[in-house]
Amino acid sequence: EGGSMFVVVLNVAVPAIHIGVTFLAFKPVRAAAAPALGKAVSRAVHSGNLIAARTIWLEAEVGRDLSLFKQMMPHLRFLLDLMERSGFKELDKLSEEEIKLWQGIAGMFAEARCDLSQRKIGDSGAKVVAEAMKHTAMAAMESLELQKDDIGDEGAKALGEGLKVNNTLWRLYLNENSIGDAGAQALADGLKQNNTLEKLWLQRNSIGDAG
Repeated sequence: EGGSMFVVVLNVAVPAIHIGVTFLAFKPVRAAAAPALGKAVSRAVHSGNLIAARTIWLEAEVGRDLSLFKQMMPHLRFLLDLMERSGFKELDKLSEEEIKLWQGIAGMFAEARCDLSQRKIGDSGAKVVAEAMKHTAMAAMESLELQKDDIGDEGAKALGEGLKVNNTLWRLYLNENSIGDAGAQALADGLKQNNTLEKLWLQRNSIGDAG
């Protein structure tokens, strides 16, 4: 039933494309289908058909196949827009770790749990994640894990701004980072305008009494 649904959704998203999910199990076929999959997901996101976009992403297991994701990246317009706003413009210059980071960020629209922990993304990476949190397409994400990621006050401030806009996140893990009082205050400010977050982990940071 899941495979049939995938075919129907893909054909609806891009009528000219007819791909059987069974054949996507074979790597050569998956590679050949990557541009079509990327375009299908992108069009579905931009048209607001997030159910179709998520179904394609999950059925094709894009979040678990880095090679497939790399081939889809040039066709994921919503992700390219985010990358450009974040200062990433040249795909061919991304490191393997950066591609994995973007794979995780891209999956925020389709998967309830986004685990970017222990990636050492730093403040710059946290700012990208915060920007993604503001995107209306990221409506599936309920849990965001950013433990042990070298995030400091600047990254926490960005995440605080993201919390002001995001209305789907339930759990945010920021334990074992380098967040101080200023970062904690920024997160608190973000929570004042957020009605969905239920749990925030901040253990083992550098937060004092002022935070």
